[in-house]
Amino acid sequence: MKDIRLETERLVLRFAKESDFADVHAYASDEYETRFMTFGPNTEEDTRRYLREIIAQYSADPMTDYDFAVVLKSTGRRIGGINLILTENGGATIGWIIAREYQHEGLMTEAAEKVLSFAFGELKLKYVEAVAASDNESSCGLMKKLGMKLSLTVPGGWIKKPAAGGGVCDEVHYRITAEEHSAQGADEPSLSYANGREAVKSGVLGLFIGLAVIVPGISGSTVAIIFRLYDKLLYAIGNILRRFRKCALFLLPILAGAVVGFLGGFFSVRFLLDLLPFAVVALFAGLMFGAMPAVKDEIKGEKVTVPRALLFAAGFAVPVAFALVSTLGMQGSRSLDDPQFYDYIIFLLLGYAVAITQVVPGLSATALLMMFGYFTSIMESVSLTYWQSNPLVLLLYVCFGVGFLVGLVTFSKALTAIFARFRVPAFFTVFGMSLGSAVTMFFNPDIFAVYVGWSEGAPFALDVGLGVPLFVIGLVGAYLLVRYERRHSHKDKIS
Repeated sequence: MKDIRLETERLVLRFAKESDFADVHAYASDEYETRFMTFGPNTEEDTRRYLREIIAQYSADPMTDYDFAVVLKSTGRRIGGINLILTENGGATIGWIIAREYQHEGLMTEAAEKVLSFAFGELKLKYVEAVAASDNESSCGLMKKLGMKLSLTVPGGWIKKPAAGGGVCDEVHYRITAEEHSAQGADEPSLSYANGREAVKSGVLGLFIGLAVIVPGISGSTVAIIFRLYDKLLYAIGNILRRFRKCALFLLPILAGAVVGFLGGFFSVRFLLDLLPFAVVALFAGLMFGAMPAVKDEIKGEKVTVPRALLFAAGFAVPVAFALVSTLGMQGSRSLDDPQFYDYIIFLLLGYAVAITQVVPGLSATALLMMFGYFTSIMESVSLTYWQSNPLVLLLYVCFGVGFLVGLVTFSKALTAIFARFRVPAFFTVFGMSLGSAVTMFFNPDIFAVYVGWSEGAPFALDVGLGVPLFVIGLVGAYLLVRYERRHSHKDKIS
């Protein structure tokens, strides 16, 4: 049996355990809370029997009953349950219950949205249906909130318990299909910052994204995975036009950090790269290698099959190929003087391509620009003197920016859809790309020029002497950060 754990902002959805007895019996024995349920109020033996039977069901092959305990992260208490029972025609029924004191806080909506995403994503179901008494306003309201539509009404089909007033009422069936669920963009991640620490963490992510434009091999997306912000980053960028205020507020600290990272990289890191290039690259390479366990965590426990191994190898090959082409195949720096009409189209496409490097872990914007021969010319064009003598370069910037923004939005949206449907194989590719990107930090046009200089007699003792300890510092520092994020995440997980 493979344990399944789902998480939302406030909840953990996990399999039931015998130790859940007290929490389950508290609401399952309540006459009022079970007034619209097909069970209850429970005796103690009823609750124990339920736990025994559902725990035994977890060992079924194949599983047909996914019964999740709904656990509040902040307290570790089980506050309810939600189950998904598969039917023979590619569908399932869903049902839920939540303790009275936790109702009307959106918690069951949060849990149900996650289970629906699991049903249509991991289980590839065609539809999910829920059945309730028409008088059960809370459940009917939740079904509508989930995007479910009334599919059947059975007049007088529900016999009400005394606590619900007795008598009969209509039985209503609500349903949502996989296509409807996909169209409404369900499973939206929380984009709000709970405290200043979270906002600062996003700012640090932006800092690395800004540096990624300057230092070959740095992947801001890999840092996003370390901070467990990657899915939110993709969603916020991809949905900025549809949910502007919420997405913009989430992206604001990242954008601020990116500006600081780019300016700091442009005015200081570039200077250090000119002074001690190998040492600086070694530091950032150490950071990238130390971050690898965070990326590997995304596929931890997953079976390594031949197709997945090939995806990993293909991912590794992409940044390596970029580095080889940019180092060995580049034919000098392309001039930005007196741009022609086609140059504006090229910069539009170039901006789109650079946007892809910002959301795909392991790809380097610097390596891409070097490969096409534009990195040096763009860097050297950023000066008032150059702008005055060649003002049309500003229009190239505009084209680049438009392509970049369009690329960010469209490709982020595409990646969100890909990770929703093929998360595990996609992350095998991502792991390969991230590892390949870290390797190529020691083989790209900038660092290759350093090696050529050494071979021609340039001094290297200080550069290498500093580079080795800086690599270790970066490696250890990044790994400690990964461990810190793991521990922090573990505190949010209730076993």
